[in-house]
Amino acid sequence: MSDSDSGVADSDELPDEIDPEQIDLADDPSKNLIELLSLFPRIIGSSPTPIKDGSRMHTDRNAAPELISLPNLCQHYISGANDFLATLEQILPVESGEVFVPRYSAYPLLRGVIESSGQAAWVLGPSDQRERFVRLLRIQKAELDYDRRYVAATVSTSAFHKDDTREMRSQLNKLQRGAKESRERQMNRLLDIASMLKINKREFEHGLNPGGYESLIYQTYLEAHLADGNLSENECHWLGRYAASVWLFISGLSHPSVSRAWANADGGRPDGTLVAVETAANPLIVRNTLIVALRLQMRAFVALRS
Repeated sequence: MSDSDSGVADSDELPDEIDPEQIDLADDPSKNLIELLSLFPRIIGSSPTPIKDGSRMHTDRNAAPELISLPNLCQHYISGANDFLATLEQILPVESGEVFVPRYSAYPLLRGVIESSGQAAWVLGPSDQRERFVRLLRIQKAELDYDRRYVAATVSTSAFHKDDTREMRSQLNKLQRGAKESRERQMNRLLDIASMLKINKREFEHGLNPGGYESLIYQTYLEAHLADGNLSENECHWLGRYAASVWLFISGLSHPSVSRAWANADGGRPDGTLVAVETAANPLIVRNTLIVALRLQMRAFVALRS
């Protein structure tokens, strides 16, 4: 099968030489942020990537061809991250050498980049094909579990109202049955994939638990630095914990959390005094978060090309 048949289009060479962690943090955070923003066009324009014959992605694509394509799903995650980056570029305009940082709207987008590229990098990280598929099945199972919660919130019997008509209740029951049948079909597909690759159900049935995205981001960032070979295992561990803490912090800013919004503010008084203050987003927080996000994106790019 040619690249044009694969569902993954050709592109320019991926920007694997871009290392967002190499910027000089001694500089002003706003200057660093402008440097990072200047990388966006190359990053966004470098996806999707072709699948080359003989590559591990070529092997992964053909591992269970009638059931799932691991590289295409990972490309989907990367494309999502690129879309978040494209919007982020629009809301962080640079004019006359200065960058404008909105108070809150950058954080949901940064969170989206971290989660999307983090999923791709996590799945693609292991050198062992079986482990890559175990991770992909765990993500797929987590999606199934989320879908079940979504359906339950929409049409569960607990949502019935005392004044619902018989027709309304009948329709909700029909939707419930349809959702259950759909879930069973999707779960059976995951089991078929697992059987084909000799993966035990116990290895993925709990989705991303324990730890969820926090664990996923920690492990991905840890593995990325271990692969570089420049730091000790303990140093890589703490960088992984740092990345996970960044994700947790900006998740709070996305919800939003008053305490984290105050901690992020560039101005004001943290002593609890009730005063009228004017706050602004802290470019240092945006810069540090963007470094984590782009590091995960570069990790996913390079792994997808292998």
